[in-house]
Amino acid sequence: MSTIRKDALMMVQSLPENQLHFIVNVMKELSHLMPVKEKIAVQDYDAREQAFELLESMRKKIPDFDYERELAEYREEKYL
Repeated sequence: MSTIRKDALMMVQSLPENQLHFIVNVMKELSHLMPVKEKIAVQDYDAREQAFELLESMRKKIPDFDYERELAEYREEKYL
């Protein structure tokens, strides 16, 4: 048994009976949420994968870009 489980067990055992109901309810809620979160994570991953594949399919090779010439042309247009 891990240290965290031992600590949790000792804490639960030290609680009065009326507080145990609250702890049990919280644990039930958490156990119901866990599978949903895992499904959402898988769906998010699938959506990301599809989006990445779409972007990859749209990727094109562009010709070499002369930044200095483009900058000079832009300055001429702007300041003339």
